[in-house]
Amino acid sequence: MQTKKIIYASFLIALGVLLPIIFHIIPGNIGPFILPIHYSAFLAGGFFGPIIGALVGLITPLLSYLLTGMPPNPIFLFITFETLTYGLVFGFLFYHRKINVYLSLVIAMILGRVVNIIGNFIVAIVLFKNISQPFIIINVLNNLSLGLIGAIMQLIIIPIIVERINIVFQFNKIIKEEDNV
Repeated sequence: MQTKKIIYASFLIALGVLLPIIFHIIPGNIGPFILPIHYSAFLAGGFFGPIIGALVGLITPLLSYLLTGMPPNPIFLFITFETLTYGLVFGFLFYHRKINVYLSLVIAMILGRVVNIIGNFIVAIVLFKNISQPFIIINVLNNLSLGLIGAIMQLIIIPIIVERINIVFQFNKIIKEEDNV
């Protein structure tokens, strides 16, 4: 990985740690509705592709948990795999395959949520064994309903950010220049 990619990825990881802090400080605890930890993985995938998107998606929730305790244990485990999936899938579809940004986002969101649900299922079985069925259903419904507002916001905000920042910083040009060095 080249120096500029490391610097930009580090910035996105820091952003992914700071945004949840900001949104959890705001009265009303809107963090779970806005899903601020997801943005850095989507942006990394959109700017730099699936590998960096996946790495940012993997590192951000882990670092956030270690520094701030958010997301709480054991939730940070399946959010880690969810954001890894977001960065990987969005980066692959949008950055490499050049699929429409909205379609790429929706597919990444669906697959990320599937990974999150599988994580919920595994944690519920391991932690709650015989009483896990109600927990799984309630947690899945809770995740889907809380995350709906955040997903709609992401569908509005992420394409604008990816398009505008790519125009200003020309990340595609930077990446190609570094690859030729």
